[in-house]
Amino acid sequence: MVDIIYQFYAFKEFLDKNNDKEAIEFFYPRLKQYYNFALGRSEGSTMRLKSGLLRSFDCFYNSGG
Repeated sequence: MVDIIYQFYAFKEFLDKNNDKEAIEFFYPRLKQYYNFALGRSEGSTMRLKSGLLRSFDCFYNSGG
């Protein structure tokens, strides 16, 4: 889940450094879609198990390098 959390921190840092409304309007809906995917709320997401627990292994197991 660290990979997911990092994306949100990066967006927060972007917001802190830029006051570009057009860029924010472009990126925010995409970040929200990613957030819903990460919580298993979007169609096709495999992040939420039937038990309700979250897992990110199948999406991010090879993202570290």
